[in-house]
This record gives sequence, C-alpha cells and structure tokens, in this order.
Amino acid sequence: MLALAAVKGLLWTVSLPPWYGPDEPSHFDYVQRLALDGQVPLAVDDPRTVPPEVNCSGHRMGFRSDGPFFTQPIWGRDVQPPCPMPAGQDPQRPLIRGTSAGNYSPLYYLPGVAFYDAARDAPVEVRLHAVRLWSWLLGVAAAGFTYLAALWFFARRRAPAAATALLFTLQPMASQQFAVVSNDALLICVAAAFFWRFFRALTLRPRAAEGALLGFLAGLDYLAKPQGALLAATLVLVVGAHRATLTAWGPRLRLVAAMAVGLALPVLVGVLGGILGHGGVAPGGFDQPIQHRWRDFVAVYMERSFHYPYYLLMTSFWGTFSWLNVPLPALTFPLILAAYPLALAGLVIGCVRRRLSPRLVTGAVASVAGVSLLVAAVEGYYFHRYGTLILQGRSFLFLLPAGLPALAGGLLALAPAGCRRWAPVTLVLAALGLNVFSLMEIWDTLYG
Repeated sequence: MLALAAVKGLLWTVSLPPWYGPDEPSHFDYVQRLALDGQVPLAVDDPRTVPPEVNCSGHRMGFRSDGPFFTQPIWGRDVQPPCPMPAGQDPQRPLIRGTSAGNYSPLYYLPGVAFYDAARDAPVEVRLHAVRLWSWLLGVAAAGFTYLAALWFFARRRAPAAATALLFTLQPMASQQFAVVSNDALLICVAAAFFWRFFRALTLRPRAAEGALLGFLAGLDYLAKPQGALLAATLVLVVGAHRATLTAWGPRLRLVAAMAVGLALPVLVGVLGGILGHGGVAPGGFDQPIQHRWRDFVAVYMERSFHYPYYLLMTSFWGTFSWLNVPLPALTFPLILAAYPLALAGLVIGCVRRRLSPRLVTGAVASVAGVSLLVAAVEGYYFHRYGTLILQGRSFLFLLPAGLPALAGGLLALAPAGCRRWAPVTLVLAALGLNVFSLMEIWDTLYG
C-alpha cells in the first residue's frame, strides 16, 4: 500500500509541469524566501513579489498572467531563448520581499527548506521539483495514517482498511495536492493522523493524555492551514460517545481540560504569529469590506439547481486539475455521486446487521457533515463581509480520512455474502481506474 502511494505520487509529480499546481508559485517562493533570507515572508498580494526567474520559467512552461493559463508546455529540449532578467536584480529575489502565501504559518514551508537546499544550485524548475518531494512524502505518510484510522473503523479487519487507504491514495484531487508544493499536503496528512486517534478514542474510552493528543493534532492542523482548526468541533463527539462511562464529573472535566490545553498550545502560537506577521488573526488580502446579506450567500448556493455545492463537493473535489483547467468528463461526476446514497444505505444495513459499529459510523458521518458545514459558514462570513467566495473542492480534502471509511464501509456492506471476499478488490480497481483516467486527461490536455 505504501509502495503504491510512493510510486503513484512520483508519477503525478512528474506529470504536472512546474507551476501547474494551484498557487504553486507563491507556495514555492515562501520556501525560497525562508531558504535565502532565513525569515518568514510578509503577506503581500502583489505581482512584484514573484521572482524574475519564476516569471521566466512560468512563461516558458505556458503560464500566462494576461491570457489562458496554460498552453502545452515544452517537451524535450527547450529551444527558446532565455528570458531577459532585470538589470542589477537577483533573479531569485523579487522586487518586493513578500508573498501572497505569507498569511500562512511556516509549519509546512520550514521542512521544505531542506529539500530546497538539496538542489540549491540547480535551475528553478529542479528546485521546485525538489520541494515537491516534501508533499510527496506527506502523501505517503497520510496513506499510512488513513490505514490506521480505517483499522479502528472496521474493528481491525485489514482487507476493508487497506481498501480504504488505497481509495485515499488514488483519490484524484488529493493525488494532485500531494504532487505539488502546497500546504494542503500537510493539512490532509495531519488530519489523517487526527482521525486515526479520533476513531480510536470513539472505540476505547480515552484517557486525559489521549484527549490532549487529539486537541494538539487539531491545533497542529490549524497551523498547517486555518480550516484545520475546525477539526476541534469533532471532539464533542468523543466526549458524547462515552457519556455512559464518564458519569462522574471529575473524569469528564479532566478529559475536556486535556483536549482544551492540547488545542490551545498550537492555536496560541498560530494566533500570535498571525498578529505579528500580518496584524490580525484572520488572513487579509481582500478589497475594502462590502457588506452582503446572508440570504444572498444562501441564494448563491441554491441558484441553478445547487450548481455551486455541486462544483465544491463533486467536480472540484474529485477531478478538476491544474488551476481548475483540466476537468474530468462531465459524466464522471454523476457516477461518483450515485455511490453516495448507495453508501448511506449500506451504512444503515451494516449497522443493523452489526457488521459496522453505529458509534463509529455516526462519528464519521457527523464529522464530515459538521465540519463541512463549518467550512461553508466560514465562506459565508467572508462573503457577507467582502462579497468573495473563497472555497474550492480541495478545501474539503482534509475530511477524506473520515469520509472514505464511511464510503467504503457502506459500499462493502451492500456486497452479497458470496462476493464479500472480492468486494474490497473491486472497490480498489474502480479507484485505480479513476486515477489512471485522471492522469490520461492531464497528459492529453497538457502534452497531447
């Protein structure tokens, strides 16, 4: 399983040309600023924060700031003349020492410096691919954590747990985010570790130390990317799941206090860093506030037969790659969507037949639904204040380690008794086909 995650990750890494990952130039420049200056860059949303060599490389690779995002990148030897560099300017340093990714904490970017240093004297495209290997390693680790989470969800049954981990490994949009320079990679990886301990805590009565670890992982995910803090809302489910055994106030308060302390430590670091870095807890970068009504936000979600939620939770969540320029065929998404009600029916059947734990199923479904609503509420706040929609499907990828065990468990519960042995294999083969098909779409669009 881990070997497949490693091979698949490298294949995706070399399939996506430099700068074709979402916001990849700014994420890479964050690492480069740390490596060259030893300082966390300021949050500045200005095109002059992009170094000249990155601009030139992006131009050669088809990046266009004033037109279509991509053309077919070069294949083979580059015969174009080199881009002219500004006279007297270091090509690795921009005119303005900052980056549009400066709102984020350096938790993801600091380890990337070691990968950058390994290729410090190489061309910028090689340095980018070196830093991409940090995301690749996080993808392999996330697959392992998802397997451990699924082991608890499936009561230590290895076949469905391995199938779930492979579904995670082969999920197309996650494959992209683990193949490019993006702090989404750390967000998803830490979330996978969180849900491993979350499902364990739902199964076994957690001690205070376990509660502190859960709170700490939720806070650590906040440092990876701000929406990671919303995982803390699922801690209520852990306390509620053991209300029959935590009858005394003492053990219950100790568990809640341990969770709160574990959560507070990394969150406090992030809040102080945000205040010192860009003068506030929440990221800025938007225009002057323009008040919008909340019902306007609800109308956006409802218009055109709920087109926007479909974009968030289906098309851009499962397969719209390379800055949303390489979509899977439209027919792909209704087929995936059809698996959702089947899985929900299977979860009910599995719980009734005691093949699945009702407590764990409830915890997984409630976590995905509850945190998704909270993420949407954050977007509602920004829309209300700035008139801006900030989400893409990849904003929800950190919920995969909780959602995929439920999806796999529901579908496997529908398998007839005589097919149960082969049902996990069938599920994995379907996921493998989707991943290969996604790569074929990328190759055809970018190199066809």
